[in-house]
Amino acid sequence: WWTCWFRVELTIPEAWVGQEVHLRWESDGEGLLWREGEPIQGLTTEGEKTSYVLTNRLEEGDPRSLTFYVEVACNGLLGAGKGSMIAAPDPEKMFRVSRAELAVFCRDVHRLLVDLELLLGIA
Repeated sequence: WWTCWFRVELTIPEAWVGQEVHLRWESDGEGLLWREGEPIQGLTTEGEKTSYVLTNRLEEGDPRSLTFYVEVACNGLLGAGKGSMIAAPDPEKMFRVSRAELAVFCRDVHRLLVDLELLLGIA
C-alpha cells in the first residue's frame, strides 16, 4: 500500500463572506485531512465523508488563505486486495483524486435533498 501527501493551499473568495464554506475532496483511497500538524478529519468516498466544514459562516475578519495537507492511503476502507479485501494488494490498481474544490454549502438545499431522498425511499 502506498501513501501520498497533497499540499492544499486555498483562498476563500471575499464574495463568500456570510456563507458556509466547505472543502470538498474525493479520491479512490482513504484520506486524512491535516492542519498545523494535527489530523482533523477522515475523508472517504466509500463512507461518504467527502467534505470538511471550513467555516459555518465566514466573517469579515476570518482568515481566508489556508493551508492543509491531505494524506491519501492507496487502499479502500477495508484494504486493496485483488478480487478480495483480504487478498494481497493488486499492483496494477490505480487510484485517483476526482474532486478537490471549495464550495459554498447551502443548508436549505441540503435539507430539501435529504427530505426528497427519504420520500423516494418510502415510495
